[in-house]
Amino acid sequence: MKKRLITVIVLGSAAPGLASLVAYDGFDYEVGTGLDEKTNPVTHTNWNWTNANTDVQVVAGNLSYNGLPASTGHRVSLNAIPTNSNGTDRLGTGTFASGRLYYSLLFNVSALGGATAAGGFFAGFNNSDASVTSAVTSAGGRLFIRASATSGMYNLGIRTNLPNAPDTVWDPRDFAPGETVMAVVAYQFNQDSAADDVSMLWLNPSPATFGAEEGSVPAPDAQSTGQDINQLQIQSFFLRQNTVLPDTLLVDELRIGTTWADVTPEPATTLLLGAGLGMLAAARRRQPGNR
Repeated sequence: MKKRLITVIVLGSAAPGLASLVAYDGFDYEVGTGLDEKTNPVTHTNWNWTNANTDVQVVAGNLSYNGLPASTGHRVSLNAIPTNSNGTDRLGTGTFASGRLYYSLLFNVSALGGATAAGGFFAGFNNSDASVTSAVTSAGGRLFIRASATSGMYNLGIRTNLPNAPDTVWDPRDFAPGETVMAVVAYQFNQDSAADDVSMLWLNPSPATFGAEEGSVPAPDAQSTGQDINQLQIQSFFLRQNTVLPDTLLVDELRIGTTWADVTPEPATTLLLGAGLGMLAAARRRQPGNR
């Protein structure tokens, strides 16, 4: 008696929690509440606020970007606050001290307001654990924003660490309030000196590059080499508010991973597993001896 071999192939899933990510957050939390103590669905650890100034707020709606899976949950709002110390929410990543660590996010400046020409940073990796409640003093992959020389527009940049780091490296493009931008940032640990780590920035990458293997990652739009992050480690990701940032900056679809593909997932071609299992059961019933 011959037996038929039935193979059910699952071509993929767009569900963010099934990807090989360090963390994903679609901010599926109660609208109108702060991000502090919200539990990330991948890490199962909490966001932690510095307990000073204004907590990042969960607001209704989503941001989306062509080529990414459909957004989930809600989004968060970063707002200008009276001082530029603290105002930070951290999410633990585990400890990383070698190789490359990425994050990607979508953001939309809905009110440019008092953003300054010098600018400030609103996201990045921190050497401290998420339980720390002090301001960020050492960070890698700092994502900077500033008011452009073109009235009503803004620029984005990247910086490796502070203090004693080179100036922020700015992408020359002007972006307009109301435009959703995708930013991908990577921090590369290097071992030759205390000032050779690299932070890289990609802005609005082509969907054709999503899911690319590490050998095929596109060249960054801007990169900064400088003082290595303190303690030569990353332990958390942060979102930060302060007085030099836009009045309102919306953030959504945060991903953290060790590869480009982790943080630029493609919408998958999906074969429903339930339907596949039904086909398998039907095939088995048709086999001799299973009637």
